[in-house]
Amino acid sequence: MLRLSMRTTDNSVPRSWLRCLVFCVAGLAACDVSDPERFPPDASSDCSPIFGPEETIFVDHSCEQPTCVVTVHQDRCELHIQVSGCTEETIKGHIDREGILTFDDSSSAGICRPVPLANGARIGMACDRTAEQACRLDFYPSVDRNAEFRLTTLSIDTHDFQEPMTRPDKFMAQYTPYMGWLGPAALVEDRLVIVKYGAFESPLCIETTSSTFEMVDLSTFAVVASAPAPSCTMDVIADPLGDGFIAAYGGLEPAIAIFDRAGTLIRSTTVAANGMQFLLELDHNAGMLYALISSDASSSYVVSYSLPDLRYLGTSNPIRHRARALSFVRPSGLVLSDPELSGMLLMGADLTEASSITLLSTRGSSNDPGAILVAPDLSGVFVSATGRDAAVWVLNPMRPDPIVGDGVPYERQMVPWAMARAKKPDHLWVGSVARDESRDALLGTFDTAESHFLPGLVRIGRGVVREMINGENHVVYAVLPWEGTLVRIEPTR
Repeated sequence: MLRLSMRTTDNSVPRSWLRCLVFCVAGLAACDVSDPERFPPDASSDCSPIFGPEETIFVDHSCEQPTCVVTVHQDRCELHIQVSGCTEETIKGHIDREGILTFDDSSSAGICRPVPLANGARIGMACDRTAEQACRLDFYPSVDRNAEFRLTTLSIDTHDFQEPMTRPDKFMAQYTPYMGWLGPAALVEDRLVIVKYGAFESPLCIETTSSTFEMVDLSTFAVVASAPAPSCTMDVIADPLGDGFIAAYGGLEPAIAIFDRAGTLIRSTTVAANGMQFLLELDHNAGMLYALISSDASSSYVVSYSLPDLRYLGTSNPIRHRARALSFVRPSGLVLSDPELSGMLLMGADLTEASSITLLSTRGSSNDPGAILVAPDLSGVFVSATGRDAAVWVLNPMRPDPIVGDGVPYERQMVPWAMARAKKPDHLWVGSVARDESRDALLGTFDTAESHFLPGLVRIGRGVVREMINGENHVVYAVLPWEGTLVRIEPTR
């Protein structure tokens, strides 16, 4: 990322509220350019600068993986754009008397044409590299979003920061997002229940000697009570039929239990496993509880129970692959992240396999799915994908073509995991961890209508963001297990 070099003196910056949703099938489909962005010249026939002289510029390049280095020089109405790092492209443009930005055919990016701006972008273009390959480039200014949030950090565990020991090419792969000093959390009426492990734990449950449920009062944002917890609790959800919560625990001896509000055990049941499988996630719908049993050395499956008695109802056929997440989705079914399948597995409420969604992208985004967030109406599904080309996918299982789009981070090399509903209905807040040695935990904003990240990242701590839990008044609670903290994120505007 380089600073913008300008030779104009007018610092006014034009703005646009026009958005364009681009659908790609085999390359870039034709974009509507009937109303391109206009940059009208001023009275002296000079063109106002599109970017300010101190702005850092980012590009979301649909044919290249992030992050790219961008330099834009503007001399009156002439533009010279250089993209390097991810690729080597030079693009020359001109703003005519009508304020229309056009591009020279001699561009090394191919034949480029303007397109309506993506949300937050200042320049948008589609470039035909070849007859078979077309690329979309959206250029964004740097945005400081720190003033948009009030952050409060609560230390739940006092150990030093630690991350899982993995090879660099396996960073955030398999079950590493579930490892840490802390486990899951759930909002239970006026408190948040979070699991504190007795060691740096993994789903295999080979380290924990004792665990506790830490009760955090939402009004004071302080721990007000603790209760003994089963070893290796991997998921906690609010009890839909009571005032307590349901926990999945036990490592390679998986079990499920219902607790009251104070953390007192009400009832429990064991789950059949083969000694290499563990209980990873829970979800519920219409009086039924679903549990994902997974393994890094064996098959996975889903088991269902009735609530509130935890009566066993059924088990799915074995899933040959390692599954990482589970969620209920409309119409009366389940969606599972299945990295070995390179996509999502769909099941009916009766646990019969319905279909699968293979995550395919023209930009080569990761198809190693992880965390799942389902839209409030249960129709849209948002999936974070780890791996080298990490991304967030937008899916709609009700459509014949269920892939709506995918977006990659373009400001920093980072891997998204947890997601939460944002204040704006068509936005998500996404928790990511930086790939560099800082291991910064970063809060980003994702536009679900256009399937891309908006510029502007906020550091909220260090390490993976395991969970992001929506509270009242658009407050979100983020669990950072590698540093043992809980972060309250309050939007200020």
